[in-house]
Amino acid sequence: MINALNAERIKFLTTRGWIFGTFAFVALAFLLPVANAMTGNDPVRADGSYGGVLGFAMIAAMVVGATLVTQEYRYRMVLVSHQAAPKRWQPLASKAVLAAIYGAVMSALMTVVVALVVNLMVASNRRADFDPAAQAGTIATTALTVALMCVFAVGLGALVRSTSAAVALVVLWQTPIELVLGMLPGIGKQLQPYLLFNNTMVVAVGQTPGGVQLHWGQAGALLYLAALAAVAMVLGLWRTHRPVAD
Repeated sequence: MINALNAERIKFLTTRGWIFGTFAFVALAFLLPVANAMTGNDPVRADGSYGGVLGFAMIAAMVVGATLVTQEYRYRMVLVSHQAAPKRWQPLASKAVLAAIYGAVMSALMTVVVALVVNLMVASNRRADFDPAAQAGTIATTALTVALMCVFAVGLGALVRSTSAAVALVVLWQTPIELVLGMLPGIGKQLQPYLLFNNTMVVAVGQTPGGVQLHWGQAGALLYLAALAAVAMVLGLWRTHRPVAD
């Protein structure tokens, strides 16, 4: 397993995908907090940076996780991986570990950086009282949330095997798909507590943007996300054992 993890680390760092993903993550993490700070006159909220990280930036991290798998199928390098590691669960698990570490580090770092930079951009009377040490718990839960979503994306990538399909699902899942499901007549409100991104907000910051009431608290939402990530990985592992041509 250590050898598989090291091999996946080398493959990850020698491709340009993670570089583009990092640029996208940084830009999108700043997007909402900076827009809110520059267009409003109210004091900047201390938790404003979490919205930037948990919004579009998390999608960028998930795309990186999904394409770790799909790019190998695109260029048929997965055949080499299977020859080097006959236990096919090891490369997939290694990819999930790398994606989780990448997502956790990027989200924790950018949560702090965005909050500090936005504070410098606004007038002194609008600055938030952001103390990274005091916010350590929320920063950690945000990092854990993004890590779990990256693991989910790796499983999704292994399941669909197509870069375009995986990216489309990841990008469209948060806004069009979940928004439509939550607005379905008669059952929309019943579905909202089970929607993926509603639970990510509860795990990270303890509340959902629309005030959706879940059937469980922060710990329950964490277990729910972990279960979904585990299911995605199991399905991805099942598909990994199918012939590459399937």
